[in-house]
Amino acid sequence: MKPITVFRGTTGLNTVADPARIPMRKGNVNDVAEAVNITIDQYFRSSRREGFTLLQSGSYHSLYCDQGDCFVARGDAIFRVGTDFSLQGIRSGMTENARIAWMQDGNKTYYTNVFERGIIEDGVSSPWVVGTYHGPATVRGFAVPVGMKHLCIHAGRMFASTGKVLWWSEPFRFDLFNQAESFAQFHSNIRLIKAVAGGVFVGTERSTHFLSGSQPMEFQARKVANFPPVEWSDSIEYVEGTDIGMQEQGLCALWASIEGAVLGTPSGQIVNLNKEKIIYPENVTQGFGGLKGYHFIHGME
Repeated sequence: MKPITVFRGTTGLNTVADPARIPMRKGNVNDVAEAVNITIDQYFRSSRREGFTLLQSGSYHSLYCDQGDCFVARGDAIFRVGTDFSLQGIRSGMTENARIAWMQDGNKTYYTNVFERGIIEDGVSSPWVVGTYHGPATVRGFAVPVGMKHLCIHAGRMFASTGKVLWWSEPFRFDLFNQAESFAQFHSNIRLIKAVAGGVFVGTERSTHFLSGSQPMEFQARKVANFPPVEWSDSIEYVEGTDIGMQEQGLCALWASIEGAVLGTPSGQIVNLNKEKIIYPENVTQGFGGLKGYHFIHGME
């Protein structure tokens, strides 16, 4: 009997369709109802995922690297990860196991965990405190917000969230925040701040918004999704839109949501990348995300 080919490749996981109803596509390249420890390339070839090797044991969190030094936290301490994967202590005595937000600016790494904050440069952590104002005479007061949770840099300003409030710094002065005027308030706590060329995405516990423009006082705000992002799920790296089949050029942001993996374009549009194929749990609030090649690897709990 002549062999019958039933599988030549896969277009990925499909948890929306009943497994018995997943259609057979032309060329025998199909969705699959279950996928465990596999990766799929752009030619629909499935392969076993790469393995891993234990480098350090312990309960680590908040791993970060953005074209600078790599950092990770454990317990009450921050460590710099060397190229040989050794750990150098940077700071201790912090609030234990509090998730850390990071933001790279040149050789400086800004960080905050709501309770403590600082700036790391050349392996040394220094306080992130209000600086001295230099400029025309002013009656404005400046500070660094207390309780910052998420960080983002856009158009030369540092953006930071505290609960429902989004703050922004003076231009190119991340140590000067005019808290009397330089803020926007949302209806629920902020989970995501993500900059693209055309503005800033802000995700809250209820919805996702886009603030278009480069000058905060001229921002045009619009709601782009009626669902929230999964906190901490955004990828540090961006992806070029045209590389993944988008018509809009420019670097796009990636994060996860309860409705699927989301791509945010430079103009402030969002694209749900897998809503038609994957059902995400609705009761998740936080997770992780990262880009490896063109694979957006993410998880949630």
